[in-house]
Amino acid sequence: MEFFLQSFAAIFIVMEPFSVVAVFVGLTESLSILERREIAKKACLISFAFLMTFAFIGDELLKILDISQPAFRITGGILLFLVGLDMVLAKHSGLHATNNETIKEASPRRDISIFPIAIPLIAGPGTLATMIIQMYQAASIGVFYQLAIVFSVVLMISFTYLILKYSDFVIKKLGTTGIDILTRVFGIFLIALSVQSLIFGFSMAFKQIAG
Repeated sequence: MEFFLQSFAAIFIVMEPFSVVAVFVGLTESLSILERREIAKKACLISFAFLMTFAFIGDELLKILDISQPAFRITGGILLFLVGLDMVLAKHSGLHATNNETIKEASPRRDISIFPIAIPLIAGPGTLATMIIQMYQAASIGVFYQLAIVFSVVLMISFTYLILKYSDFVIKKLGTTGIDILTRVFGIFLIALSVQSLIFGFSMAFKQIAG
């Protein structure tokens, strides 16, 4: 249970679905409620499939590329740190949220469910790195822990779909200020998680070097 809660918390923090709402509303403002919900549903299904695919082939991909677990943990930690920094400083580098150029490119499109809603807004680089790191860790513990991660993603994607489905209500209740505050708070937690990943990665690397 503790592993599941840790997994869910990490995925929730890095995905930070509330920050997706504002962009989603802006990109779908000219569409009907039914069209918005269809885009939300499709985007969540695509992002789930994308995350699950890399969750289960990520380990093999690292082996093929001869990338060690410490190396990937350190790399993932650096990436998550940059994502968290973006969130705290309210910057848009593309690591956590779409930047202005991406939004402009997507705006004229009718179907934006794949890009940029599913990727990179929901299933971005930070979320992908978190998934691979967690599955890498769980593989050495047992199948039950891998299933716990999968269940965490199912719950997270389901929650994301609900807040996108009722995005107008969420924006009305939280407001842009409320969403901005939540994003910054989650960014602080994400930076802490990234530092923990870096410490663990360097510790593993040092043990391998020492012997």
